[in-house]
Amino acid sequence: MGIVDDWHSTAVLPRQRVRIKGQFSPVRAAFFNIDSDCTSGTVETDYGVVAHVGIVQTTRDVVTPNFFQRRARGEFITNPFGSLRETQIASGTYCSGTANTPSCGAPIKLNTYDLTGPQAFWRYSKDAATKLYRPSAISDSDISSAMKVAATACWDKSNEHSADILVDVSEFSKTLKMLRNPLQTTSAFLRKIQPSGKGRRPSFKELADYSNSMWLQYRYGIRPLVASVQGVVEALDKVHQKRHTTHRGSYSLSGTDSLDVSHIGNPFSFDGHFAYTDNLVVRAGLVLEEELSIGRALGVDASGILALPWERVPFSFVADWFANVNNYLGALAPYMTKSPVSSWITLQRKTTNKFNVLSSSAKPGWTLVRGAMESREAIFEEKIRIPALPGPKLSFKPQAFSKVSSDLRIVDAFALVSQQFLKVFGS
Repeated sequence: MGIVDDWHSTAVLPRQRVRIKGQFSPVRAAFFNIDSDCTSGTVETDYGVVAHVGIVQTTRDVVTPNFFQRRARGEFITNPFGSLRETQIASGTYCSGTANTPSCGAPIKLNTYDLTGPQAFWRYSKDAATKLYRPSAISDSDISSAMKVAATACWDKSNEHSADILVDVSEFSKTLKMLRNPLQTTSAFLRKIQPSGKGRRPSFKELADYSNSMWLQYRYGIRPLVASVQGVVEALDKVHQKRHTTHRGSYSLSGTDSLDVSHIGNPFSFDGHFAYTDNLVVRAGLVLEEELSIGRALGVDASGILALPWERVPFSFVADWFANVNNYLGALAPYMTKSPVSSWITLQRKTTNKFNVLSSSAKPGWTLVRGAMESREAIFEEKIRIPALPGPKLSFKPQAFSKVSSDLRIVDAFALVSQQFLKVFGS
């Protein structure tokens, strides 16, 4: 690994450096023109470099003098960091073919073109590129929103509430009703389908209403109540401890895209296909040094009071699937009252670009002997660390609909919708 910048042990101020590891190796291509007339035989033309393959990693960071000694003394140092690992892979060869009309009559010869090496993408690229470009299937606006959502979630988690007592107290009557309701609902359901001691099959509406009710009670009643009881026990164990605590928030995005292309040449043409994948994980973190009080551990503080009205809004948790309202309200108080000893936000992204030749053809008057066979892949793995955490922002969650559709929340949504439908149209 070579260090570009010159470093001196006597340096006092932090210095930036760039390190580059690995290299790309060239792949050449050639054109063999065979029997173009009676005397030339085979004429080779070197096309030069049509591809670069290999792995190159570029790292940009900051070196802080006496870093380990300062960390040993308890100082928190978070420096900017950037790393990009690029992998380029290429294999295959191009077309060969023979002219249908003789190029020479004494003796009769057929002109043959033989093009070697993975030169399809090179031919398609207008600037004769030797490496696949880096794609993007995630918009800049979605990345910006993901950073806001992750940072806001991190600030919210810095409250370190082990329980939400204010919410539990505000819903105490509903909690008592919920604890009685499963038995009452089941008993009523059984009585309804067995009138006068004679059994009958339950209707679809009865089954759906019963299933939806029990599922939602479990997901948003019983399970949170158990978590609150566990949180109270944890809170009593944590109070009055002055310590460093690390809090994190994250958000992930993904995207795919594709492109079909064609290239018309002389005498060969081909159809190709690009496939892109893009995956991004945004992580936010901060470190606090403080003493945890019993009130804050149980959620009886400013942030708990700010979030309480939103918790009382019907179906507010559904809105939180698509926007970070709850996190934002919980993040305001710690953002205004806490001073992190260290904070950061990182973006870890992996993008791939794959190119393949699908089919080849020759122009009229030529016979295709060997079609183009080419496969290329470029992988870009990047990590960026920014040593400062932005403040909380109210934001829509990018790609929220696909995330809701991919987990249990789609079951919750179906239960809620069908429950309301049955209330309106049921008899």
